[in-house]
Amino acid sequence: LIGSMAGDVKEALLRQEDDPQEVRGGHTCDASANVSEDGRLLHSRSTWTLVLSTIRKSPSSTFYFCVITSVCLAKVALVASTAGSILGAFYKTLLAKDLAAFATNCVKALVCYSITVLLDSTAKFLAEILAARWRLELTSQLQRMYFDGRKRILSKLVDCSRKHSLGLPDGLVEKLDNIDQRLVNDAKLLCDTISRIVLQIITAPVSIAVYVILSLRAVGWVAPVAISGFFLSGLLINHLLARSVEKRVAQHQRLEGDFRLTHKWTVDMAQEISMSKGVDFLREITHNNLVDVYNVQLKVASRHWFLNMSSNMFMYFGSIVNYLIIAIAVFASSAFWTFGSVSGIQSDDSSTFASNISQASFNTLALCEGFSLMIQASVDIGDARGYAKRILDLLHAIQLLPNDVVEVVEEGARADRESSCCFLLENVCLYIGEELLIKDLNLSLMRDENLLVMGPAGCGKSLLFRAICGLWETYRGSVKLLCEEEMMVLTQRAVMVPGITLMEQIIYPDLRPTGRTTCRGKDVRKADLDRCLEVAGIEYLLLRFSSTEIRSDWNSILSPGEQQRIMFARLLYHRPLFALLDEATSALPEKVEEKLYQACCDASITLMSIGHRASLKKFHKHLLLFDEEGGWEVEE
Repeated sequence: LIGSMAGDVKEALLRQEDDPQEVRGGHTCDASANVSEDGRLLHSRSTWTLVLSTIRKSPSSTFYFCVITSVCLAKVALVASTAGSILGAFYKTLLAKDLAAFATNCVKALVCYSITVLLDSTAKFLAEILAARWRLELTSQLQRMYFDGRKRILSKLVDCSRKHSLGLPDGLVEKLDNIDQRLVNDAKLLCDTISRIVLQIITAPVSIAVYVILSLRAVGWVAPVAISGFFLSGLLINHLLARSVEKRVAQHQRLEGDFRLTHKWTVDMAQEISMSKGVDFLREITHNNLVDVYNVQLKVASRHWFLNMSSNMFMYFGSIVNYLIIAIAVFASSAFWTFGSVSGIQSDDSSTFASNISQASFNTLALCEGFSLMIQASVDIGDARGYAKRILDLLHAIQLLPNDVVEVVEEGARADRESSCCFLLENVCLYIGEELLIKDLNLSLMRDENLLVMGPAGCGKSLLFRAICGLWETYRGSVKLLCEEEMMVLTQRAVMVPGITLMEQIIYPDLRPTGRTTCRGKDVRKADLDRCLEVAGIEYLLLRFSSTEIRSDWNSILSPGEQQRIMFARLLYHRPLFALLDEATSALPEKVEEKLYQACCDASITLMSIGHRASLKKFHKHLLLFDEEGGWEVEE
């Protein structure tokens, strides 16, 4: 049901690309005025229409759906054909004081209800399996779009502060909070909720249809008409109440994500917080976040109170309606009430009369239960719409992202130049908001001509690296990557991937599949890994961590200096033609820095470095100097 939801939304949004009001270039965006309208359109049409229309696109889900339907039909048929008569037989045998018949009826009830319990448990089990499959398919599609390397979605969506460069409407950017929670938690909650709704909407219509017929036969037309009118009015009321839940559920999930993110940041920065004497401040911040979550949770609970009040009122009052209908059938003698049967449920034999009342009451109560399932589904629908809204907002934002701002030269055109040049910048201008940082920059990185970038803080040095990598749009000019596959970037904050071994940290990003000795066609030799660790001066880590030890907290157990050394070990292991170093030795002493730079030069890696130490100049042939007015100059 959900497996192709993300793909369908993406296809629907792709059809809007020809609209001249869409995002173009990242500095003017007339689509901001239409974001709310487009969001409502996506929300109203995609949440359910796309979910229900994609059954055919997921064969395994369709199979499970058919099995669930069969199990539910079998359960309803079994209960409808036996449960009512069994209850009536109990009344009849008890009034007749027939012990043998009573014992026989007990055996029938035991068998019937055992099978019913088995079928009901099986249906719920299969619904959970469906929810897990839907989550796998939906989250996989979201992750494929999220980690799309060509559009650099990962960096663009996470760094929402760059909205002026990305060209996203402000209102949409502000909604992209806690992307990790949208991918992990909201997708799971959506699939779990819809699996419950599916189970309800499979069972409810069948139950209603079956027990409408049985009620007609037992007590006449007044039963289905009265019960249907009673519960349909309840469905309408619950639908109106559910619409107020949607917004609060989405807000609650956002604040839950903020609360979790604050605690995650506190754990990551525990030492720094303690040394800066910020414990009391963080305690206040986390308490305020908790209070915000609590207040919104109260609002969600209040909306649920109205929904549950309405649902329970119609469910419990349904029993009163049931006995009113039975009373009409008992006290009325006109065929008008009993649909042509003058006798109705009446009988001169008291035991038969009691049995008829029991069966008729069971049928009408079961009809009420069928409508109650529909009402309960309306409660879940309100929550599901809130979860779906957050996911659809993320999909909408991904589609609004501009295409690559860096021109990647094709293989044929690259072949002649990749051995001599890494990239070309032509008349590049870079802005942050309205502030010009770099003006009309013309630059290239040639093979074996290391380039050092220096300048005052905030002059755009790191911004230039982002523009080269395609993470920042240029206001004017062009950026051409001539050998993207032969370029690595080392940042000041080391990339330490959780859930892998120390050796795999060096092999990253070319991680080998478990149990193999090759990595993307290249042999992985332990001697090379040991040599890189030794050159980086961290061979002692092999004594602390075994080659098979997997850790999820590398950022916590390794110092910033050790992490930067691992980054250089990674660079020396891969030995690309070019490397961009953005203050990659800021946590290292000068002697270690010189040793690592010399190792890169010995490995024939052409470097473009951002740094502040004068000792770095001897490892570079050219010096790019920036000033605070957007100006620049290149020196030998």
